[in-house]
Amino acid sequence: MFGQLKAVGFLDVDGRIREHQLSFGHGGKLQRERARAVSAVALLQSYNPRYRGAIHEPFVLLKASDGLTDPVEQSQALCQLINTAIGNGLYDPDESRQRLIVLHNPFALIPAPMGAFTGAADVQFGLRPSPGGDTYAEIHAGPDAHLADTERPLA
Repeated sequence: MFGQLKAVGFLDVDGRIREHQLSFGHGGKLQRERARAVSAVALLQSYNPRYRGAIHEPFVLLKASDGLTDPVEQSQALCQLINTAIGNGLYDPDESRQRLIVLHNPFALIPAPMGAFTGAADVQFGLRPSPGGDTYAEIHAGPDAHLADTERPLA
């Protein structure tokens, strides 16, 4: 219904996989006549609530100001940034929270209730009316969703 589930691995500076992120790959097709018994698919995601402020945002600024384009230099700078943030007590790599990413099936015989998934960082996707026709897009995000999504604008 939503495509092939895939796990994307992210490597650390030593070449070891440090985290996996689940996403949907190719083949997703919402069809009115199929998969109507599935109300929604929910993915549980762990995230570090301090990662964005302590690591990601400073790293983006560092890359832009120093013109870091070499992957090895980027990895070294990132490791140094992480170690400094840990040393200053700004970042704990073991801190973890969970959130749900909910993909609603707009053609479900019995829709999943929107109010059932309202965690502070939860995000829900579903059918959103728009002038050019309905689109499948984000329909709700909790107030702390920006802590888990580095692509999301800061609140």
